[in-house]
Amino acid sequence: MRGVDRMNEQVTVILATYNAEKYLESCLSSISRQTLRKFRVHIIDDGSSDGTVRILKQWTEKDSRFRLIRVHRHNRGLTSTLNELLDTCKTSYTARMDADDLMHPGRLKKQVRYLNNHPECSILGSHAIDIDEDENIRQHRDVPTDPEKIGSVMPFANPLVHPTVMMRTRDIIHLGGYNETYRNVQDYELWFRAQSEGLHVHNLRDPLLYYRVVPGHGAKRGLRYRMLDARIRWHGTKRLGLGLPVRAASVSVALCLGLMPGFLKPMLVSIRSKVDPRHSRKKVKVIAGKEAGKTAKEAHIK
Repeated sequence: MRGVDRMNEQVTVILATYNAEKYLESCLSSISRQTLRKFRVHIIDDGSSDGTVRILKQWTEKDSRFRLIRVHRHNRGLTSTLNELLDTCKTSYTARMDADDLMHPGRLKKQVRYLNNHPECSILGSHAIDIDEDENIRQHRDVPTDPEKIGSVMPFANPLVHPTVMMRTRDIIHLGGYNETYRNVQDYELWFRAQSEGLHVHNLRDPLLYYRVVPGHGAKRGLRYRMLDARIRWHGTKRLGLGLPVRAASVSVALCLGLMPGFLKPMLVSIRSKVDPRHSRKKVKVIAGKEAGKTAKEAHIK
């Protein structure tokens, strides 16, 4: 798609890659098939040792909307790389994407339209659909859509699915971008900071992302991860001016998840829709039952 007219571009998709060869082609294809035709994709590879860079160079040669900004010699981490990407964005909106996920074809158009029509909103996420290695649909990943519910859920669970998010570029840059003190959970810290500064956070009910969940997905969220999560919750709830009982409860959630024996975690996942404050229980049951067994391609990706 060489020579795309960039006069009316409103959104830049930022993509940090690291050893993403296995699913990268599918990810980039899903971005290229957006019903919104005018957008930019800025990519930084964070020190990959597989075939990721080769795939990225092929895409930048065949589609002028895709731009490989730079290739790191060594891995610097997601937080730092996201800030590098933010610095390259000159469009009104910036959309996050992960290299193993798939975009719903209408994602960018729906989010751009919503932000154009809701100038009060600075950060916009959406529901997502969990898929496995073969793109089979497993379940819906609900998040609260009512702004008040987003605020009430914030101390106890991350109310946004990070790779679904589209943000007003100027607002996020004004906040200082992602906090590089945190190598992980950087999105949750940013949402706390945004809310404390009075920025409006919304979610669309439409599932606009296919979120890849593979075996071992939860293994990275061990005690060290949860200790960092607890630290972010403690400081974030303080920023929001919440009382000590709520702050303590918020931290306790993270620590309990970190200390939970591994054999109990699959059971927790199986009852997530009943215990997770982000989930609309009735909606998850109905939609997941309707689409169970489909692949992402059969459901939406044409």
